[in-house]
Amino acid sequence: MNAPRGDLLTRCLIVASCRVFTTITLARSQGLRSFRRLRTSAAFFPQFMTGYVIADLLLDNDWFGVQQVVIGSASSKTGFSTAAFIRATGFGGAIVGLTSDQNVAFSESLDCYDRVVS
Repeated sequence: MNAPRGDLLTRCLIVASCRVFTTITLARSQGLRSFRRLRTSAAFFPQFMTGYVIADLLLDNDWFGVQQVVIGSASSKTGFSTAAFIRATGFGGAIVGLTSDQNVAFSESLDCYDRVVS
């Protein structure tokens, strides 16, 4: 039985979160300095990795045939990392960011959206 796309996307993201987000590896060669930054990495890595996983899923599925991607919470780490990864993979359509009025200028300054709306 084929699952609807929404269910497939949900299952892919759940599997990715279980395997990728719960593992942070510190190599011995990174030393104490990197160990001190581990807390920061643990806080930011999942947000940026979510953007990567979403962009990779879209790319693997030929963008599901869309010509435009709309990203909510455009000023969030997950939002702008998703936009940046989508842009980096060569998506030819428009990338639109949705954010609050007070975050429009910041989101535009990231230069990863074609348009930012509130």
